[in-house]
Amino acid sequence: MSNETTYSVSLCRLDCIGSDPHDYPYWRKFPELSYSITPVDVYGGLGFESVSVQGPDHENFCVLYAYCDGPTEDGVTSSFQWDRYITRWVAILENGEMFYGKVGDIIIPAPAALFSDSPFEDVTKISISFDANARPCFCMAYKSGLIEIRRFVAGNYEKYSFNGTTPVLIFNGILQHDLNLRDVVCYYTNGSSIMARFQRDNFATGYRIVDGVVNYTLKITDRGRDELSSFHILEARTRSNEKVLFYVDYPPWPILQTDSAISVATINSDVSHEKVIVDFSENEMTVSVATINSDIIYESQSVHFSDSDLSASFAVINSDVSYEQVILITTGSDASTSNALVNSDVHYYESTIPFAESSATTSIAIINSDIDYTV
Repeated sequence: MSNETTYSVSLCRLDCIGSDPHDYPYWRKFPELSYSITPVDVYGGLGFESVSVQGPDHENFCVLYAYCDGPTEDGVTSSFQWDRYITRWVAILENGEMFYGKVGDIIIPAPAALFSDSPFEDVTKISISFDANARPCFCMAYKSGLIEIRRFVAGNYEKYSFNGTTPVLIFNGILQHDLNLRDVVCYYTNGSSIMARFQRDNFATGYRIVDGVVNYTLKITDRGRDELSSFHILEARTRSNEKVLFYVDYPPWPILQTDSAISVATINSDVSHEKVIVDFSENEMTVSVATINSDIIYESQSVHFSDSDLSASFAVINSDVSYEQVILITTGSDASTSNALVNSDVHYYESTIPFAESSATTSIAIINSDIDYTV
């Protein structure tokens, strides 16, 4: 029988909530806008520009629980550098020890090298984030007004300290597509302003992000979900216990304007409706591939290219479908190609390929099937 250590954690007190903020609908649907503010952008981190004051109906999230998006495994970076962290992680401070782990999985003590001095006395709030190297960063606020961030840099333990209250961490790489503009960011308050400090200068400088927020308490900052999936959200509470949400919308993910963009869809199932839409702009090379091996009622592929050096669309259909449509639109491309191969019995097939201002344009359609109508 092997030796096993089991850790059991619970909420710090009975009147607070340890659940993930993403479990609540206001993190998934844009609320009514109360007013706009002038955004303050720093190092590629976009400043908040929309504010929603939601009244006293707020959730009492536990200050000793913290959630974030992180890698699939601690310290394991993706083979594709533009992949977004989407695994949910949680950190919990209990009985003088920091724990962390994937939500719904086993949680373990935080790395001993980061907390060898047991620095948890008088901690009033914690936060967690992962950096671009898939390593965790922990943040703690103390009753004295001190904030500490602890993380690994090239395998070495680093600690950063500054004054402030109610800190929250976020890795803006879950929102910012530009690899050179990604940072772990710490938002906090200093009495009358929301401040931000950035990993790239070792959290040395505090930047004023929002002024005129006297006695605000920062609760959570994170990326939204569903229709808010490209939004950075900061949840705060006023002195009178009103919930206030600060928003900024980042460009959609994956971002346009890349050197090489490829979309591939392969479907091997019986489905009633399948749609593939790819929209590229200002790319060096754009490719879209759709392979359908299934019996489907309706299949549509739309590909839109703009200002690309090379754009290509390939659709291979090996199935019985009631309706099949392939649309390729390219504008200002050096070379544009559309290939559609249909090996199926279809009732209707349409291929639309408008080209404009392209140096070379090619469209090929091969149909090996009994069809009722073709355009």
